[in-house]
Amino acid sequence: MSKPITSTEAREMPRSPGSRKLPVVDYDNHPAYGKVLDKPTFGMRLKAIKALLPWIGVVWFKKAARFDRIPALPGYKGHIKGGFAGRFLMLRRYIPYIVKAYTDDIAGFFKGSKRFEIDPQFKKQAEEFVDTGFLVSNLDEDELTRLKELVAEPIAELRKARAEAGEQTFIGNTKFFNPGDHKELFETLAKYMRRHGMLDAASALIGRPVTVTHLLIQINDPKDAYFHNVFADVEGMADPATNYMHVDTSYDMVKAVVYLNEVGRDNGAFSYVLGSHHARPVGWEGILRRAVDRSGMSYTKRNWRQLFYSLPKGLRKKCTFGVDLEDGSEASNAMLNREFYITSDQGNMGLFANNGVHRGGITKTGERVVFFATIG
Repeated sequence: MSKPITSTEAREMPRSPGSRKLPVVDYDNHPAYGKVLDKPTFGMRLKAIKALLPWIGVVWFKKAARFDRIPALPGYKGHIKGGFAGRFLMLRRYIPYIVKAYTDDIAGFFKGSKRFEIDPQFKKQAEEFVDTGFLVSNLDEDELTRLKELVAEPIAELRKARAEAGEQTFIGNTKFFNPGDHKELFETLAKYMRRHGMLDAASALIGRPVTVTHLLIQINDPKDAYFHNVFADVEGMADPATNYMHVDTSYDMVKAVVYLNEVGRDNGAFSYVLGSHHARPVGWEGILRRAVDRSGMSYTKRNWRQLFYSLPKGLRKKCTFGVDLEDGSEASNAMLNREFYITSDQGNMGLFANNGVHRGGITKTGERVVFFATIG
């Protein structure tokens, strides 16, 4: 097994002056935006702002309500549907969890440094995670076998659904779990992650006790067309080297990826830009980037690009920015120079600060079968 990159090695890797902040793209001179799209009129700008404003409200509310800290409820099947109305109707179910989050924060404030304790044997791992935003471990054969047993039937169901769907989509490649229907799965993965120091490391970064709150499995293969030819309408424009690099739209959590099959660079290995979580979008920029992505304006089809480009210049920022970085630019090089891929020969479990830059699932050959766990 090759040795994973350590925090010391990460600090010695090349960085550019902009490596501790997220890139700001010059869309006016971008070959897929300003050079091919219509120049925004006043009416187009007004339409874009009207499309964005409600999502700014949603993101602000979710942040204020500690909404991303809420665990999957019994019966949870995936993302809330029905737009704003669907979210409003579901809100009453989440109010007790919102109250609990604030109560925990108040109690934690008075407990101070005694709020949680890191197991001494995992102190070094926790320090590395806080520094780099990424940590690699390896489930042993018995642990991995048990997880595979617990999800054998759901994986079969997901394969069947993908085959029947015809066109593969990001959501269609995914199956969600909840602790009501899959209590043993949640408890087993949490036990293994605690055994390997992952939960201690997550607590060190987040600043409070944590556990596994959400689980999903995902299957990727070369037929995932949404990853490829992202600017299909722009003649001669290839996918950028930073394609699909992004930060998540959620707050106050970290995530873990667990490989359920052998995964290498060609079949969708997960990667992380080490240290990029220090550049996490916070304050107004964080709300703006998240709102843009949730509104759909980070999509690369021409109509969505036109809507995004119609925003005033100061509002043109995304969480999913990697697709817009031009090869050879300072911003692109800053990301690529510190990108670390976790492959099966290095480990089968990775913990990552999801407000840092990451990507995975772009599969050239074979397939990738993975767990994603939210830790909060």
